Amino acid sequence: MTKEPTTYSHSRLNTFRTCPYQYKLRYIDKIRAGLEGIEAFMGSRAHEALETLYSELLKGKMLDPEELIDLFFKYWSQKMHDGVVIVRDYNTEQFYIDLGAKVLADYYIKNHPFNDGVTLGLELRVEIPLGYGSDAKFAGIVDRLVKYEDGRFEVQDYKTSGRLPKPQYFDIDRQLALYQIGIEALYPEAVGNTELVWHYLQFGKTIRSKRGPGQLKDVMRDTVSQIEEIEAATRFDRKKSGLCPWCSYKEICKAEAALD
Repeated sequence: MTKEPTTYSHSRLNTFRTCPYQYKLRYIDKIRAGLEGIEAFMGSRAHEALETLYSELLKGKMLDPEELIDLFFKYWSQKMHDGVVIVRDYNTEQFYIDLGAKVLADYYIKNHPFNDGVTLGLELRVEIPLGYGSDAKFAGIVDRLVKYEDGRFEVQDYKTSGRLPKPQYFDIDRQLALYQIGIEALYPEAVGNTELVWHYLQFGKTIRSKRGPGQLKDVMRDTVSQIEEIEAATRFDRKKSGLCPWCSYKEICKAEAALD
């Protein structure tokens, strides 16, 4: 039987870089994580509210800001579970609810009446073969794909992070560059005419970057190189960092560490 090529996401690649042991638990042992940081939970609910906002616009309905925030509250209530953890214990659940509502209200004010081109896709899945001697694939979800009257395409991504990366990060970021490759495979007219856009909601900032063909090839090669490293790995050691308190597997990790 022919083995199906492994499909890698940005999250999967990033997990190995962050902590090989977490990668093993999640992607090799396939242990389902029971914990979720409240920051990630808040981000998911904000994404869902914005997806609904643009979905309704495609149907010809303009939500008002109160309706958008009510959607956020609704999704929060529906999806809340016992595994959501607050690492920064000086904050409360209400703090994150209020923060999510604020960033959505700010986004609404900044972008209304939402006439920045035609939305071609929301939560659009892209999948590409990576090549360069690898049979692996890359897959990801584009938050929003937009096309303008002048033919420009935008790959848009929403970030609810409380940390704003340094400017040089946006010219080397792999995630949206790989999304661009996937979009240009779906829309040949987007080749050479695509811009990468990050909306950092907590900061009210929109950051843009463009990648040429040579840069995209470098991204593909670097991604294949990391995949080769992952697939050749025989050890998956724990890697301690400031991110450990937010790890979904921290209880398993602590228990394993106690046995060492």
